[in-house]
Amino acid sequence: MVVKNKIGFSIGSLLSVFTFAMGITIVSTLLIPICKNFNYSIDKAGILFTANFFGFIIFNVIFSIYSSKLNKKGILIVCTLLYSIFTLLFTTAPSFNILLIYMIMMGGVGGVMETLGSTLVVEINQEREGFFLNFTQIFFGIGALIGPVTAGYLEGQGYNWRIMFIVTAVFGVISCILLGLFKMEGLKKQEEVKAKDLRKVFKIREFNIMIVAIVLYSGAEVGVWGWISTLLKQQFHATPFKSGLSVAIFWGFMIIGRIFTAKLTDKLDMRKVILLLSIAGTFFTFLLALSKTEMSVWILLALVGLSYSGIWPTIVAYGGKTAGRFSSSAYFLLIAAGGLGGMVFPYTLGILGKAASISITIGIIAFLMLIIVGLSAFSIKDNINRKKGVI
Repeated sequence: MVVKNKIGFSIGSLLSVFTFAMGITIVSTLLIPICKNFNYSIDKAGILFTANFFGFIIFNVIFSIYSSKLNKKGILIVCTLLYSIFTLLFTTAPSFNILLIYMIMMGGVGGVMETLGSTLVVEINQEREGFFLNFTQIFFGIGALIGPVTAGYLEGQGYNWRIMFIVTAVFGVISCILLGLFKMEGLKKQEEVKAKDLRKVFKIREFNIMIVAIVLYSGAEVGVWGWISTLLKQQFHATPFKSGLSVAIFWGFMIIGRIFTAKLTDKLDMRKVILLLSIAGTFFTFLLALSKTEMSVWILLALVGLSYSGIWPTIVAYGGKTAGRFSSSAYFLLIAAGGLGGMVFPYTLGILGKAASISITIGIIAFLMLIIVGLSAFSIKDNINRKKGVI
């Protein structure tokens, strides 16, 4: 029996976001045992993130074209179920190359999970896009907090790294059950979008600015949580539990920040929110690059998490808003573009981390954030000038 309930469906959608967040972030904490299992070099392990986001991009671009034609609830259920299956297969991979194939598929179906799980909640509450997209990302943060800290604890207790992936798969199955039980309500019918129509989206100047911003931001964010755990182990000889806790602290303060940012977007122009947070993010990331003690790393990780908290969801919410009737496809394109940042930067940062130092690696992330400051400031100025008729 299917029950009509917007809240119930939203919980199922948010659990799918939680599941994807847990699955991708525990990879960060478990990089070393995974690499040891397959005798693979740790400095090149960033290719796991590259594989994940490669699938993420491909699947999201495809769904950006066909999203208006498909049963979104059905696709979300299928992708969530497939994510659980590929996560289980990940634990049985006989070689690192097969592991990469499963990671590509996890990134692909997981990317659709995150996009649909987030945006469907927004689409049935269209009057407050900024608030609800920030709200959905709180659940991403919860998954990203619980996953790494639990994985780090279990690793420290001597448990096999595969256990956390099995747990993640179970959450995916639970999400599928909830999504099947409740009917989606309040979703407005989307106009059909053809492939050629996407060119119109890319003619929107502010949308293109948001595309560049999301690529840079995603690279910076994944760079921080993707490598901080490993770098703490190597530079400060942190225990598995403490290294996992570092990722959890980052995401814990991301959650706190997103609670406040969700309300902030109701009061401030979304571009101003992006500008303010990216300025703070640049400053604290730069200080993190200069950090010489473990205690300062912990404190600055919390501050970086707070400042990064609302940037991704606010960029996606504003970018989708600029696309008008193409907003559904725009969400997929923006999130896919974020995947490009996650695919390119973490691998590069891992190579730099070995060749140079944590200071250089984090310093580059601070530079990426500085560019976002410039982009958001330009977007605000550009809009003011157009209103005045200057351009």
